[in-house]
Amino acid sequence: MKTIEINGKKIKIYAEQIRALRILKAHGFAAKRGDFTEKQGSRSRRHDAWILPCILHDDFGVYEAYPTTAKTAREKQFFAAHPRCQSGVFGNPRRINAILSKV
Repeated sequence: MKTIEINGKKIKIYAEQIRALRILKAHGFAAKRGDFTEKQGSRSRRHDAWILPCILHDDFGVYEAYPTTAKTAREKQFFAAHPRCQSGVFGNPRRINAILSKV
């Protein structure tokens, strides 16, 4: 766990959250929910762990949107490219880049 300060506010950030923010950045700040799974466990008992809930928070600038509530150009473009996707995860590029630069 690391503690960073952004805009005078201290935020605790864990390794799992850093990985999730990097996934979102790699996908252009708009990703499917399924992109946030990781393989965990030993070889004999492998399972998928979902790391999305750890970053759906106002401090990280990450939110989930649906095709019926798409407001921004990024959301509309994402749902046009992925018409069968029922929801998407979007992030504020300035906020995410600021967090990742301090980590």
